[in-house]
Parts: sequence; structure tokens; C-alpha cells
Amino acid sequence: STTLPSIVSLRDRLRPCVRKAEFFIDCLRGRELRFKREITPRIEMHGSDYGGWAVLSDQLGPESNVISAGIGEDASFDLALIAKYGCTVHALDPTPKSVQWVREHIGEPRFVMHACALSDRNDPLRLYLPAHEQFVSASCRSGRHTSDDFVDVPAVTLPGFFEQLGFD
Repeated sequence: STTLPSIVSLRDRLRPCVRKAEFFIDCLRGRELRFKREITPRIEMHGSDYGGWAVLSDQLGPESNVISAGIGEDASFDLALIAKYGCTVHALDPTPKSVQWVREHIGEPRFVMHACALSDRNDPLRLYLPAHEQFVSASCRSGRHTSDDFVDVPAVTLPGFFEQLGFD
């Protein structure tokens, strides 16, 4: 006799096949659209496992300006872009530990630190410092992960920031 777990297991294994078959039939009937991928973008990773990001390959150059928000204590992504492409990185992070860390560890002139936060308005923003001293990130809401200490920092919208930099 067939046991219940083996029937459930078989059903779970067949479910993806059934879904694909149903989708294929719906495509034939004109109920679903199927798109063929024609472009596969080339991407490359930059930075550490913690602070790394993917970018489209070979899209930056020495005239490029990159906006990078939330540096913390890891600028590996930003410095890797500068090293490969010669671009300028405008880094935004208003947290005191981050500002101090950048001052002490980054001497690259194309890495421009802005001690402000990105926001939905051009008004000061209150940030609550982390509860644990070894942490860097502050929060705009107090909670169990924050201490009672806070800082009021300048905040800017992205269009306002572009305007400050003279970008069109």
C-alpha cells in the first residue's frame, strides 16, 4: 500500500511540472504572454561581501558621478568603482561614526563625503544612535535597537542634492 507521505512527496515533486504545463497551454490558447529574453545585461560585482553591489559592466567612466548613500564603515564598493573607472563618488552618510571613519580611513580625492541624509524633504532629520556602541547605523525611529541618544542631521532630497552639486 502507498503511504500518505510518499503521495504528498510525489505531489510536491510534480507541482512545478504541472504549473509549467498549465502555463504552456495557456500561452497556446492566448491567455498568457510569453516573452523571450533577448538581452542579458553584463553585470559586475564591486566591494566586499557586506558592502558590495552589482553594476552594469563598463557603463561608468572618469566623467561619471556616482551617488552612494549609507557608507557606514565600508567604502569598498565606492573605492572599487573609483579604482576601475576613475569616477567621482559622492557619498552620503550623516552618522557620526561613519563621518569619523571616512575622515580617518579614506584619502581618495574622488571620494567626496557629504555628512547629510537622503530624505523626502530638505529639513533636518533626527536620528537615534544605535544601542550597541560597536554598531554604526542610526535610525529615524527610536526602538529597542537604538539608544536614547540622538543627533539632528541635515537631510536633502535627491533633486535637492543634485542641485547642490550643480547637476542638471
